[in-house]
Amino acid sequence: MNRKLLYVQPSELKFPFQLNRLSTCWLQLTNKTNHNVAFKVKTTHPKKYCVRPNVGIISPGSTCVVKVGLQAQKDFPLGVPKDKFLVQSMIAPIGLTAEDITSQMFRKDSDALEEQKLRVVFVTADPPSPIPEGSEEDCSPCASELDSPYRKNYISALFDSATTVAGEFRELLSEGQNNERGDEEEIFQMSESTAEPEDWDTVSKLIEERSCVILENQELLYELDTIRRQIKRSIGSSNVVIIVALLACLLGFLIGYVIK
Repeated sequence: MNRKLLYVQPSELKFPFQLNRLSTCWLQLTNKTNHNVAFKVKTTHPKKYCVRPNVGIISPGSTCVVKVGLQAQKDFPLGVPKDKFLVQSMIAPIGLTAEDITSQMFRKDSDALEEQKLRVVFVTADPPSPIPEGSEEDCSPCASELDSPYRKNYISALFDSATTVAGEFRELLSEGQNNERGDEEEIFQMSESTAEPEDWDTVSKLIEERSCVILENQELLYELDTIRRQIKRSIGSSNVVIIVALLACLLGFLIGYVIK
């Protein structure tokens, strides 16, 4: 096959690395052929990365954007990262949908299979820009009114309520993540006791889903912490409008997660 089925950009995955912070980069898969192309994205560490979507079908002339998430890491990587990704592609049979794609379609012995390898690179993430603390006189033309004891007590009560809800939400997510880790042994026991291709597909999907759930939980916790820090800074400036807006954002964030 002289012509590549998919053009993959970039040629290497660069993750901005920070301890205890999740990281994300993006892949663009472009179909330059006149046929539908089925693809699958694999990684050497499926428990460490989340790939969405990891399989799919790209129509002629179209581009699929793939999100690759790296879970928050507790230690700095030693040496050059050995993690790698593999993009497999093949001309899709007529009528094939993304739900019909199985691992058996991307076997190494298939002559119709095309593969492109991508290496992982960790780059130093830029530190967050410091937020200047404005003087009290510049906070608001009504600063003296907002700094009254009644206002301060009201704001403190709002912040305490938000902190309590956020703490309970964090415990809920952490408990769910621990349960997922406990289920991992059961997943691998099933993989050892079965050898059918259909069972291996199921095990692979379970591992991939587990990684993505952990990554989504980390994203939620990060967004939650960001909102709490913004509320805390707003309390320092006694800006009631900003605080109410952030609290509304926090409540909407929590309600959205529960509905999801």
